[in-house]
Order: sequence, then structure tokens, then C-alpha cells
Amino acid sequence: MKEITAKGTREESLGSLKVAIVGRPNVGKSSIFNRLVGRDKSVVDETEGVTRDIVYAWRHFRGIDILFMDTAGYIDEASDDFLEKLLTQTKRAIDEADIILFTVDAREGPTSVDEKLAEELHKTGKPVILLLNKSETHRVKDEEFEDLNYFGFQEVIRTSATQKMNIDEILFSILDLVNAGNAKLRSEKRSSPRLRIGFIGRPNVGKSSLINAILGSEVNLVSEIPGTTRDAIDIAFSYRGKEYLLIDTPGLRRRARIEEDLEKFSAKRSLGTIKFADLLILVIDLQEGVTRQDKRLSGLVDEYNKGLIIVGNKLDLALKTESFKELNNAQRRYELTLSIREALSFVEWAPITFTSAKLRFGISELLQLISEVEAQLNYNFYESSHSQIVSLKELIHNLLISVPLPRGSSGKKMRLLDAKQIDTLPPTFLLYFNDLPEKIPKSLKLYIQRSLRRTLNIPYAPIKILFKKFSASSKQSERRERTWR
Repeated sequence: MKEITAKGTREESLGSLKVAIVGRPNVGKSSIFNRLVGRDKSVVDETEGVTRDIVYAWRHFRGIDILFMDTAGYIDEASDDFLEKLLTQTKRAIDEADIILFTVDAREGPTSVDEKLAEELHKTGKPVILLLNKSETHRVKDEEFEDLNYFGFQEVIRTSATQKMNIDEILFSILDLVNAGNAKLRSEKRSSPRLRIGFIGRPNVGKSSLINAILGSEVNLVSEIPGTTRDAIDIAFSYRGKEYLLIDTPGLRRRARIEEDLEKFSAKRSLGTIKFADLLILVIDLQEGVTRQDKRLSGLVDEYNKGLIIVGNKLDLALKTESFKELNNAQRRYELTLSIREALSFVEWAPITFTSAKLRFGISELLQLISEVEAQLNYNFYESSHSQIVSLKELIHNLLISVPLPRGSSGKKMRLLDAKQIDTLPPTFLLYFNDLPEKIPKSLKLYIQRSLRRTLNIPYAPIKILFKKFSASSKQSERRERTWR
């Protein structure tokens, strides 16, 4: 991926680093990770162990490509296979890393698990930066870490992920370790990460069967009993030279029916997948049609600005035929599309396709659609043909000419002063105005999103629009805001 800048490229990289964020569960590792990479890639929750695997994300900083790794959480001993897997993943991240961010809870003070992990990190001989997280109040117990001589680590930073405290200090400390020769840059180039595709839907709609049809072999356990897949399963997959990660998740039931702890955990995984994935495949059972839970899941995908493809599965059962000719009946498919579109009108940008996992029907069509949506999620205005004709500011200004803009809090009518694309996955645009009202009308945001999808020819992209009042400091902060995270 390329950094989004006015020229469409980023400065040449001097090299790369791998930085692992480790620590006990629930000390704020994922929150620190999200702040460092600038995106909510890791799921943040107060429950221990929500991060289910190593999460990777790149950040370009002062000429260096940094691959941050968020880990599930270090435990001193594993009582079951699941905990053993988490411990193994943490150790693997430590082995891969060039620099380690050892995160502890400054409010709780040091624990025996912290001390044991500190011993393990000293054995690696790798540079370690100790992060005393949750240090936003004066009541923290970080003086207890001082009594322990900070576990013998020289680099210590007091942080608060919630307050964004000293996040930049972490980046500069990493840079200092490189400049001092304590961490060597790798020659490997920054690689494009796999597109993460999450399959979501109610139990027994055919999510696992659909993944098996895509892979051409039964990789996941498939059963007619609802709820067979109890935990998220990640499967690497390649299509037309591109790498993907398929995520099979448990079905989401109504909260009233979630009684067992395991079912609660599965529901959390399903919701977490929406935040973790780049593109979601909502699988609907065409025999039952769109349900309240399908609407709820679609709403969450829309809320988090993720890509979405709606798949009507079990087409053979809905049409009561196994004839491929009948399954391709354009009129019947059009009628089904209308009914789904009417029920899920709030995600009008999401394409709809139909499959029969049992008959492996519609699989190639789905794969092609995934490829198209991926390209639109990665849309970069500065590398498009539009940028050679008109600036982004001019393009959006023309879209707003016929729109009555509201007045700002000072009474001035809103006037567009500048526009930048600052991110992809999804395409994210920052619009500067001379003044802003206390609350931006939802209708204005929807109008801009729809107009950009049509004008830029990215109909399947869930465009994210950010509004900001232009000020003297806007130009100074512009570089930071548009930096590829």
C-alpha cells in the first residue's frame, strides 16, 4: 500500500522494523497498537483475551516502515489448549520482533506475571521499551515500578492510550534506538497485507460451507447443527495472484438467547470480526429472507465503515431446483435482489450476489466481486485519472454547488476551503470548512458519499467523510493527518 499524499506517493523507505507489543491481558496493548497505527485494527474490550491472534499493521515514520504486532496477552502458564495457543503466539511475536514494547498497567502496579515476562524479555537481548500505560491520573502506582528499577529496562515511557498521552514519544524512542545502533533496519520492503475477509451471519446460514466451496475442500467443520463454529477461524487464501485471509465466525443470535458463557464468547468473536476485517461477507439464508439480526449486523458494518458484500445463499433451496439454468434466471434473481435491497436500504452501496454452497454455484462470481470491491476500498484519488483533470477540492466544491450548506456555530455559512484524501480501506476524505455547525446534518454526509461514489466510479465503497474547521494550525497538522498509518 502507498501513503496517501498530495502527490500520491510517500518518501523512500530507509528500511523496516518489526515491533511487538507484549504484556499481560487487559493492560491496554490493543489500545496502544491502535493509537500507534492510527486505525482501529485491534478489537478493544475490557474482557481479557479479546485479541485472538497476532494483529499486524504498518506505520511509516521518519523514513522507516514499522510493522507493529499486537499480541493476545502473556500468561505465566497455560491451563488449556486455547491459552497455550495465545502463549505460543506471544512468544512467536517476541522472536520475530526487532524492538519490544513491554506494556504494563501503571494503576495496578507490578504483578508476578509482569516480573516473569520481564525476565523472559531480558533473555532475548533485544531492545525493550517499558510502557507504563494508564498513567493519565496522579493516582497511578508507577512509583512501584520505580522501586523495582523498572525491571532493569532503560527506556521507560508513561503512556495513556485513552488520552493519547506520549504516543509520539514511543515512535521517537524507536527512532532513537535505530540511530544509536541498538536496532538494525531490515532490508525487506513493506509488503501489502492480506485483505481480511470476514464471513458473518446467523447460525446455520452456510458460512462455513461457503468458505469450503471457495477453497474447494472441506477445511472447516460443517454441520447441520446451528452453532458448530464456536470460535473464529482464519484461513490464508490466494486468488489471481492476490493474498486474502478468510475469517469464519460463529453465527450471531439474539442476545436473549445467549445464555452459556461459550455462546457469549462466540457472539463477541462475531462482533469483533466486523472490527478486525477489511471486508465483510454477510451470508443470508434465502429461504428465511432478511432477518432482524441481518439488519443488525449490516448496521454494525456500516457504523465501522467496512466493505460489505451481501450473499444470498441456498439459492437452490429457495428456488426449489438444482438446475443451473433456473439458478441463473435473471427475473428471479432480480426479484430477490429487490427484496434484499428494500430490507437493507441503509447499505445501498453493498453489492448483492447469490450462491449455492452445496452446488458450488456462484462462487466464481463472488470471487470476482471480492476483487472488484477490494480495488474500490483501496481507491486513491491522487493516483486516479480524475486527479489529472481536477483537484479534489474543486471536484467536491462542484458537487456542493447546488446544495444548501448550513450555517456554522458563529453564524457564518459553511464554505469549503480544502479537501484531502487521508486514507483507504475505506477511502477517507477530510474536508476543511471555514466554520462548522455543532452537528453536521446526516443528509449532507450521505449526499457527499453518494456523489463521490458516483463521480469517482467506486459504487461499492463505504466512503468515510470527516469534517474539520479550518484554522491556522490546520496546515501544520495536515501532514500528520494525511500520513499513511
